[in-house]
Amino acid sequence: MGETRTAAVQYCLIGGNVSHSPSPAMMNAAFSAAGIRATYLTVNVEVGQLPEKFRELKQAGVRGMNVTIPFKNSIMPLLDKLDEVSSRIGAVNVVESRNGKYTGHNTDVDGVMGPLSARFPDLLLRHSLVLGAGGASRAFLEAMRRMGCAKVTVAVRDKSRAATFIEEMTRACEGLEIELRSLRECGSIRSSIDLVFNATPAGSPGQPFPSEILRLIDSRTIVFDALYRPVETELIQWAKEMGCRGLYGYEMLLGQGLAAFKLWTGKEPPVQAMKDALLRRLEVVGE
Repeated sequence: MGETRTAAVQYCLIGGNVSHSPSPAMMNAAFSAAGIRATYLTVNVEVGQLPEKFRELKQAGVRGMNVTIPFKNSIMPLLDKLDEVSSRIGAVNVVESRNGKYTGHNTDVDGVMGPLSARFPDLLLRHSLVLGAGGASRAFLEAMRRMGCAKVTVAVRDKSRAATFIEEMTRACEGLEIELRSLRECGSIRSSIDLVFNATPAGSPGQPFPSEILRLIDSRTIVFDALYRPVETELIQWAKEMGCRGLYGYEMLLGQGLAAFKLWTGKEPPVQAMKDALLRRLEVVGE
């Protein structure tokens, strides 16, 4: 009789439209490099179908999940437990299964802090600006709290829709001054902005990046775009024109993936294998 092989452990990414995500290339390369028999797939979920789909995935024995738009908040009531960070900031992007219980975590915070700390080890942040008030913005604010930033301006198109976000994050990030401005109001910002973080689709094809934010950037500003496709976003291109320092969206994607791998497996992630696979999938050359 032939040798019986243990079935591969299953992991997946769930979101509204994730078929073209580069995450499977990155995570499957990680499992292969680490000698772990596992597979990582994408699962598209329609709005309103998350409870049913999550139940199906649990029944299938999926060991871990990444969670992206629009489910970083709505998955929380379906979980058995939340870690301290995801509970406090109100966003989950990683689910871990242990002993049949599913726990929510947030490694997007690592995805923000990791690249910033690696590139700028002595970074002193006084005033940062984040565009958007979704799950990535929640992670960014927590990262700014941990990194000792004094103030963050949250820029949105419609302030009324972000009021609850500001209330929740002010409670979650004690000691961090958070102000809310509409895009029109950003033109009156007079203090220097140390860091601009884009947590929206702005700058992707067909969605121009707000000129009100671009005008706040000078040669001293650091820009960080959570958008990873296209790699050269409008914000990144503007940063190059202004001669300032920029971080790509794939750096955040890699950072959160490294943290997720360690959370799921207990092993140190194979960084280079993951980065190489990610850049190949995104067709990036020379990074």
